[in-house]
Amino acid sequence: MNYEVDVLINNAGIGNYGCFSDQNLTDINKVMMVNIIAPVELTRLFVTEMIERGDGKILNISSLAAFVPGPKMSVYYASKTFLLSFSEALV
Repeated sequence: MNYEVDVLINNAGIGNYGCFSDQNLTDINKVMMVNIIAPVELTRLFVTEMIERGDGKILNISSLAAFVPGPKMSVYYASKTFLLSFSEALV
């Protein structure tokens, strides 16, 4: 099937709570995959076609966490800061 995506909403997010040094790398990578890699890959997948059509919208949902540091949730907060910066840089 051939689909035309008019609106992409990246709204997924997960986080781990606890000292960074106590978290295992697998759980840290899961947060980064959902909060950073997935929205970047999905945006890249659809943005070119939207530009070529001259139509389409992408909404990346971040968090208030993007604006402050997050003790005990450092990777989550940092990932939301990344998503905000990435979104603002897309012109």
